[in-house]
Amino acid sequence: MKEGSVVLRHKGCRDTGTPYPQDVQPELTVQRLCDAAPEDDECASCAKTSCCSEYDACAGDANCVCLVDCLSDGNALSVCTLPESCGSADQVSTDAASCLDDACPAQCPSLGALGAAWK
Repeated sequence: MKEGSVVLRHKGCRDTGTPYPQDVQPELTVQRLCDAAPEDDECASCAKTSCCSEYDACAGDANCVCLVDCLSDGNALSVCTLPESCGSADQVSTDAASCLDDACPAQCPSLGALGAAWK
């Protein structure tokens, strides 16, 4: 093919007149973060039920996600909060940890317990 050429038709593909190359548009299922999922463990289930807004905020916060990942890998909080790790816990991380401590102490002994649900 010469430089600047454009493929107008590719064998095996057909123009359906839609932005989708197949005959049927894909079916997408949207699941809210706090909806129960079959793979939820006791911590995730409790967090979704009792701390939904904090769970949702944590999932969208880089510091909180970093702390969850670091703690779920078995590291101590003192290691995870080092500047070269995740840095100090921000307000979102603190709010999530506080909610879990209050509402789910048996199911989520630490913020890192959420890691199993996110991996």
